[in-house]
Amino acid sequence: MVVQKPMLITLHKAGIKVTALAILVYTMVIPTKLAADELKSSTKISKTTTIVVSFQPRKNLDGAPMVLTEKEQKRTLSALRQRLREKKLTDSTVKSLDKNKLIIKIPGTGQERQNEIRKIIEQGGRLELKEVHRDDELAFQVLKEGKLCPIGYKLYLLPNLDQDGKKIGERPILLNKRTIVDGSSIENALTTMRPDMILIRLDKKGGQRVNDATTKMVKGQDRIAVVLDGRCLIAPVVQANLSRDFNIVGLDGRKEAENIVKALKNPLLTPLKIESYKISPATAESK
Repeated sequence: MVVQKPMLITLHKAGIKVTALAILVYTMVIPTKLAADELKSSTKISKTTTIVVSFQPRKNLDGAPMVLTEKEQKRTLSALRQRLREKKLTDSTVKSLDKNKLIIKIPGTGQERQNEIRKIIEQGGRLELKEVHRDDELAFQVLKEGKLCPIGYKLYLLPNLDQDGKKIGERPILLNKRTIVDGSSIENALTTMRPDMILIRLDKKGGQRVNDATTKMVKGQDRIAVVLDGRCLIAPVVQANLSRDFNIVGLDGRKEAENIVKALKNPLLTPLKIESYKISPATAESK
């Protein structure tokens, strides 16, 4: 903007005029600068994460597939929303895309939270207690020699732990496909002073199922495995009849223990699989 300087008649009047001119320039230039700053801040470029997930088949305690009900779908949807809120992703939206898929949109997130978001979705919190096959050598033959699994069993990998509970390797183990109890029987889950351990308490019905199963086991020889989301965590030898309370050790520190406890308290009834994961820029108008 160009401001023409007026012709001044006297010094006194010039002083007045100069002062008036200075005020005029100030009032005209400053608002223009504020307007420019306002224009810059009126729009901002952020990132939005868009994820499409599909419902996966759920199995009953005998390992047979179950039909997904509308009620289970809604409860899974609700649990997923609650998990996102707990991680302060309050602007997220979770909607049904079709009969078997959901679409999740999380504004303001990019690559830096991708691993965390994937865990929120994929960590179903499905806990299972299973009977271990007695023949450890057979498990090695299935893994290394391609021998067929015995009917009714499935091959898993069990972590080898040192004296401090840290993972130092893995070994094969055969677990019964039939589940003694699953996460629906969990009454409570807690972290402990030991960073790699959590405590589990089952409801009365679940405790009775565990007691019935361990009563039939040979003490000091048979084992029972704890499986979380398809991953075998521990497989201790049964020394006595078990009931409602047990612990899980060998977790990867305090953070994993806390995440597992949250997942167990807010489990996804149906496993979810990420079909697509996209991070794209989005322009959002400020209010």
